[in-house]
Amino acid sequence: LRDRGPFTAAEAQKNGLVDELAGGEDVEDLIGLRLGRRVDAVPPPDNPRRDRAWSRPAVAVIFADGDIIDGKSRTIPILDRRFVGHETLIRALEQARGDGRVRAIVLRIDSPGGSALASDLIAREVARTARVKPVLCSLGDTAASGGYFMAAPCTLIFAEPSTITGSIGIFTGKFDVSGLAERLGVGISTLRRGPHADMESLFRPYTDEERALILEKLRYYYDRFVATVATGRKMTMAEVDAVGRGHVWTGAQAKEHKLIDRFGGLMDAVREAKKQGGLDENEEIELIQLPEQPTSLLGQLGALIGLRAGAEETGLIDLLRPIAPLLRMLPGSLLLAPSTPQALMY
Repeated sequence: LRDRGPFTAAEAQKNGLVDELAGGEDVEDLIGLRLGRRVDAVPPPDNPRRDRAWSRPAVAVIFADGDIIDGKSRTIPILDRRFVGHETLIRALEQARGDGRVRAIVLRIDSPGGSALASDLIAREVARTARVKPVLCSLGDTAASGGYFMAAPCTLIFAEPSTITGSIGIFTGKFDVSGLAERLGVGISTLRRGPHADMESLFRPYTDEERALILEKLRYYYDRFVATVATGRKMTMAEVDAVGRGHVWTGAQAKEHKLIDRFGGLMDAVREAKKQGGLDENEEIELIQLPEQPTSLLGQLGALIGLRAGAEETGLIDLLRPIAPLLRMLPGSLLLAPSTPQALMY
């Protein structure tokens, strides 16, 4: 097993490494079946808004702006990069879903994509939320690859005719600096246990066996992507594959290919969300912006200088400054997780 990994979830189950396959939303029910009682495996959202008779109805607008990464959203100011973390976005969807005032949700996406796994997890949460409340998508300048992945399960998708849309595809790779090290006279020694233990090492290329293994994993992720789009857009797998394979479309072309529903901007989506949520067109509502931003002056200044990125990252800002122009040229999600399969337009 050590030499055949890493495994997809289905392969891990087949090899006896896991017992059952289930989405996060099913974990509580499965644990409850085992224990014979209800268990809340996921804590409630922070500061849940309770339903109040005197409160105005609301539409939640959830912003997904930047490269998609595993974990929490973060910002690296010196690189002028914003990252959409799947944990943060899922939490925002949970909060909007559990808020009694929120009649509908608008997911505003401006992202070239990123981590394939994070995009998949967000898409699952969008689908789960859409079964409870209308979830409409408003696509900004770009909603490509992982950005479109998480949009696919939405009830309706709005885009501008010029929006970069689609790019249904997956890729991965790594930097190989072994040639550079040899030119510099740098010797490299590696201790490993198993033939693939250092597969993602920067100091050697992939072997032919590893390339075949990676290609198999990419096909798995691509099929997940295509299946999500096919379900959300009510298309066949073949129809999605025909407009997939990394093809990039304008919003106008995407509408012809059934990848979006209507032309329009954010406020067009908000107006339709009111209608989908059973509200009158002229009825006053509250717009709730999620994920919540720091409201204190100290919190806002902290966000501007990158404190949300974590203390260990803020310490790197001075080190990154001289090479910032070079790093800006690289896909942001690859900077943080270079070995993660990417659903990314680049």
